[in-house]
Amino acid sequence: MLTSGAHKLHLNEPDEDEYLAPRIHDVGGHVYAAQIAMFGPVPVPEEDWNAPAVQALIGCTTWLVGVENDVFSYHKEKAEGQTSPNIVGILQAARGSVSRRRSRRRSSCVTA
Repeated sequence: MLTSGAHKLHLNEPDEDEYLAPRIHDVGGHVYAAQIAMFGPVPVPEEDWNAPAVQALIGCTTWLVGVENDVFSYHKEKAEGQTSPNIVGILQAARGSVSRRRSRRRSSCVTA
């Protein structure tokens, strides 16, 4: 994948923006969307296809699929010893793991 390879070459852990910016090109959303346009049941007029709202929806869907893939593959990748970046690990590094946040919330509720 483009995102993983670029960050491995630079040997740095990307932040959220650095990871997500090229991630949209890794997932293949525009390829899938083009296939739908070519092989779908109803032809989509070019002006509709190129409308900013349609292109924005394709971009949002592509990001969603990429992030969803990262969430579902995170534990498998860690178990296999993979070191490529994943949005789950990036968010944990930047914001703390979910378990640490929960324990901080619990302790603040107890002291309140």
